[in-house]
Amino acid sequence: MTSVIENERAVTTVPKARAVKALVEKMITHAKRDSLHSRRQVAAFLETTAAVKKLFDKLSTRLVPGSIDLRSVICATCCPRRS
Repeated sequence: MTSVIENERAVTTVPKARAVKALVEKMITHAKRDSLHSRRQVAAFLETTAAVKKLFDKLSTRLVPGSIDLRSVICATCCPRRS
């Protein structure tokens, strides 16, 4: 989840991508509110403070909840891993 926000993409399987999509959209909704309470809720969920800062400062103004598609979370079944 944190890597999706920091790198704006992640390589994973389709079921995991669907689960992460829902969680990222909830985090974007919290970032749109931009209150101290929403920052603390997001910080409790994400692993790094850099991800929280990026979500609230950059991504909340650029993204709209519901705009995340599964292409931003690249599926491992679509693209085989490189060795």
